[in-house]
Formats: sequence, structure tokens, C-alpha cells
Amino acid sequence: MIAGARILLELDESAGPASDRAVVADRIGVSEATVYLVAKRYTESVPRR
Repeated sequence: MIAGARILLELDESAGPASDRAVVADRIGVSEATVYLVAKRYTESVPRR
């Protein structure tokens, strides 16, 4: 759960462009697939405006 939160913080674009998935994965110590899946799960759970 903490890794998921760290991934989302790394991918947050409110302060500028996000790093590539590979860079995020390396920083957090997870696979690129994990970064992809966490981002996908988040975008599917957030209501669209």
C-alpha cells in the first residue's frame, strides 16, 4: 500500500511532467509493471469530470 502511494506521488503531474515509468520503478524499487498497474487501477477508480 505504501509503495502504491509513493508511485502515485511520483506520477503526479500537478507540479510538472512526471518521470518515465522505468525511472519511477527504479526510485521506488518495484517493477515497471507494478507502476503501470497502480496507475491503471487509480485512473479506473477516479470519477471523470
